[in-house]
Amino acid sequence: MKTTIQGNINSCKLPDLQKKNNITSILVSIVLIIFAAAMFYLSHVKQSDLITSTEIFFGIAAICVAAYMLGWQRTKIVNTETGSVVSKDRIFYNPVDLYGIKTALEEENFEAFVGFNRQQEGNVQTVFYFSDDHNYIAIQVFKYEPFEYKPQSDIYIFNDVRAMKLIEKML
Repeated sequence: MKTTIQGNINSCKLPDLQKKNNITSILVSIVLIIFAAAMFYLSHVKQSDLITSTEIFFGIAAICVAAYMLGWQRTKIVNTETGSVVSKDRIFYNPVDLYGIKTALEEENFEAFVGFNRQQEGNVQTVFYFSDDHNYIAIQVFKYEPFEYKPQSDIYIFNDVRAMKLIEKML
């Protein structure tokens, strides 16, 4: 099934996607904070300079990793229908392929993606959210115009077999 939505994929709420807490990340963060507290306590109890420095270093490293996990890895995006985790990615293309990409998405001609020229960076990009089980993809084409990427197409959402075919050809 294909669905189209007007707007910007980076700022609008996509159907069938929901943010959930990443319990694993939260639990690992708690364990790292407890480990860091133990390292700081042990550095106070012992008198050796080398051991104290090492314990303080590992304590600070554990706190930094825990802060990263709690700040940026605390939530994940999940497809509500399948429960699969959804990732965001982007691919840059040659500007010559802009209209070909738009046409391929409109006509569901996913075979055409094999022929488009990818680049490391560029003026044309596709931003897409895809599920780990490849049963969901939301994609939009952008073009760099002065100072920002502007949408050049609607947001296309494909499910099931169509999503699998598109993801297979793009990735």
